[in-house]
Amino acid sequence: MNFRRVLASPAATAILTALTAFAILAPGEFGFGQNTNPKQAPGVADLVARVAPSVVSITVTKRSSEIKTDPFGRRENPDQSEIVGGSQGSGVILSPDGYIITNNHVVDGASGIIVTREDVHKDYHATLIGTDPDTDLALIKISESNLPALHFAEAGSYRVGDAVLAIGNAFGLGQSVSMGIVSAIDRPLSPGEFEDYIQTDAAINHGNSGGALVNLNGDLIGINTRFYADPNLGNKKQEPTPSGVNFAIAAPLADSVMQGLKKGGKIRRAYLGAELQTLTPGLAAMFSIPENVKGVIIVGLVPDSPAGKAGLQPKDVITALDGNPVKSSVELERSIIFLPPGKTVEMDIYREGQKVSEKVALGERPLPED
Repeated sequence: MNFRRVLASPAATAILTALTAFAILAPGEFGFGQNTNPKQAPGVADLVARVAPSVVSITVTKRSSEIKTDPFGRRENPDQSEIVGGSQGSGVILSPDGYIITNNHVVDGASGIIVTREDVHKDYHATLIGTDPDTDLALIKISESNLPALHFAEAGSYRVGDAVLAIGNAFGLGQSVSMGIVSAIDRPLSPGEFEDYIQTDAAINHGNSGGALVNLNGDLIGINTRFYADPNLGNKKQEPTPSGVNFAIAAPLADSVMQGLKKGGKIRRAYLGAELQTLTPGLAAMFSIPENVKGVIIVGLVPDSPAGKAGLQPKDVITALDGNPVKSSVELERSIIFLPPGKTVEMDIYREGQKVSEKVALGERPLPED
């Protein structure tokens, strides 16, 4: 082959010209660097720079539960047991003096918790302050001051359609940012529970658990916790993957839990002991309840529960709690769990055509079974 002819051809000359131009341009102009581009349209980079330092990466170590013996069959010192595996997640700094919120499943069973501030490349040993398995939240603390902290958004300050950023340690690769919108609010995922989730299409991957969901004002509207996984893939060997349906624990619930854990290391919740359902037109027709009656119907009672002791009955419709109208079972559950155990509340009841009032001394919510 005549290489001189090839190099002298018009096509080769064009290629050489393009390569020369590529070589003399700065890497940042091709997106390989972080150089500031004054021609770049406004985006969320300034917001990320402001809020991302408040989001930390968390590495958890765990000790093996296997009993170790020496060559003579003697048990080894449990304090010297083997460190095995662990997990990675994220957390959000909530105060300048080092309180950090994360998910309970991130730190559950941890023998050691390492917090990494990626903006300053610094690691800390964290202390576990308390956990709340009911909401999958935990509070930890590091010894530091003047930390950049985020603040929880007020209830009602976010709406479906708001743009949001999810920040966290995705797949353990280090801090990552994804963007989306609020897809739904006030989302419970388990029947009969008081959960309060924000649904978003911003990517929440493995390792994002405990990270921040912020709006474009930089307000912390939720704590990233999970993504929806297709249950039909449960028998397959591969890890479940994000589907675009992701969930964060809403700010009002997370803030309440954080305050409780900060005070006492655990959460004590009030307990009614009744199985509740929102009264629908179908249920109203089934139990011959007038259409103008609105509230929550009792479909079952837990034996020896506060509700039973107070005289509440199946088919009772709770229409108001301490004078406040009741609209749904989730709303009533949330109202009750935020009250202190032992508090006496007054419930307006529709019972077999009569309006009655019952006083109920709330108990303490039992711990969830393993």
